[in-house]
Amino acid sequence: MVTYEEKIKGIHNPSFTQIRQVAMDELSLLSNEKRDDLYNSLNRGIALLDSNEQLCQYLFSYGKMHEAKIQTALSKLPKDLFKHDIQIIDWGCGQGLATICLFDYLKKKNLPDNINRIVLIEPAELTLNRAVLHTNIYAGKNCEIIAKQKALNQITEDDIRSKSEVTLHFFSNILDVNSVDVQGVANIIANTIQGEHYFICVGPLNVNNRRIDAFANWFKSPEIIWEEEHNKDEKRTYTAKYKLFKIERFENNPILVPFNPPVQFHAAYQLDGIRKACEANKEKKQSLLKHLSSFEVSAPFDIGASIYDDKNPIYAVLNNIVTRGLPTKASPLLENAFEPFGNKKEEETLGCIDYSIEGINDEDIFLALHALDNRLKYDCNNYNKDHLDSDLEKKYITEISPSIFRHFLLPQRSLDNILDTKNHYAQRVDFAVEYPYGVKKGCVIELDGRKYHSSTSQQIKDNERTKSLIGKQWSCIRIKDNEINNNDFNYLENS
Repeated sequence: MVTYEEKIKGIHNPSFTQIRQVAMDELSLLSNEKRDDLYNSLNRGIALLDSNEQLCQYLFSYGKMHEAKIQTALSKLPKDLFKHDIQIIDWGCGQGLATICLFDYLKKKNLPDNINRIVLIEPAELTLNRAVLHTNIYAGKNCEIIAKQKALNQITEDDIRSKSEVTLHFFSNILDVNSVDVQGVANIIANTIQGEHYFICVGPLNVNNRRIDAFANWFKSPEIIWEEEHNKDEKRTYTAKYKLFKIERFENNPILVPFNPPVQFHAAYQLDGIRKACEANKEKKQSLLKHLSSFEVSAPFDIGASIYDDKNPIYAVLNNIVTRGLPTKASPLLENAFEPFGNKKEEETLGCIDYSIEGINDEDIFLALHALDNRLKYDCNNYNKDHLDSDLEKKYITEISPSIFRHFLLPQRSLDNILDTKNHYAQRVDFAVEYPYGVKKGCVIELDGRKYHSSTSQQIKDNERTKSLIGKQWSCIRIKDNEINNNDFNYLENS
């Protein structure tokens, strides 16, 4: 009887479809009951596989989904990267599906095959052997295949270090596994990065799972190539989250952030009386409330990398109570706490619990929603100048601008973050203020020093940035260094 290995080695023009067909043929003589048992043993695709039948069943049940996800992700990569010598690192490679899909993609798009090194990382011996078998029928004579039977966090720098010009990292359905220490993996990779490294991260869409984002956030200013997520729909029977990004280093500069990245959440309560007072000018007030309800949490561990499959139901309900509205209705306990300030419980009708505040002024509420206090004075002694990029910026914000400007002008905001695009890698604006009213977006202030903004090429770039901002309903004020002492600060009112 011809074995699975012999059938695979007999494929002369390999493709994922042919490999999957061999797996399907292996299962064809099994009873439906046996097939059902095999499918259940896969544990939704996350079980470690220890038999030929399980490996074949996995290819049959989940193979086409993996192929579709990887092909979608590969189509977003820049084509010119394939001109260079390439190393592949397939993290948690399983049967090598991501790598063989890459070979299929190169063939389909008529792109050069310059892959000279493949590192397959997988803790299960039988699965790893299957990955080596699959990739061997694709790889050229000059391509080295290295199999590492290890968990991701057991990988060392020497395991993945390479002199290849370009490295492609595949993280296909592995970063969402709770046992993977995403910070540890990022550290290992960071210590070996030289040249261009592309990261193809693919996983299921899970609202409580931010681990793909948490992994990318450990790197300083990753160039996001493409990211998307989707639920099941008419064309796709699976959920997916994609994130493709690039890191490059040609000098020994640090590329990791030196702290646990903060995670943003939203939570706030609103008294009934305040809600009623906000009916007038409601759109602006709701936008202000949304901004006020956001906060960031920094912790000595990576919040974004945590998965809680066994959430305590009490904590889950408490979380929903706090965050279900932005802001959400306050409890009677909170409402009663404001009784000394004029908050009163109204007469119950049909079981409704409601409160009101007499004599509350609509304009006072509107002003109070602007979280600015001019009693706090910032100057050159207490303003955090670490984020500023030049002496001109330091002088403007700590000496020239009005004191109140120092409360709301955000220094060095990412241009991509403002424009909600991925086209301005590592570009930042000098100062920005985002209006919380939901009409005009905001204003950018750029300080143009003669040393850096006099050339024609730079002026063209400056004009392009300004046009991009205007197109997104942001105004842009450009101030030359010889105009910085101009005391007319009406430009924000006019913007």
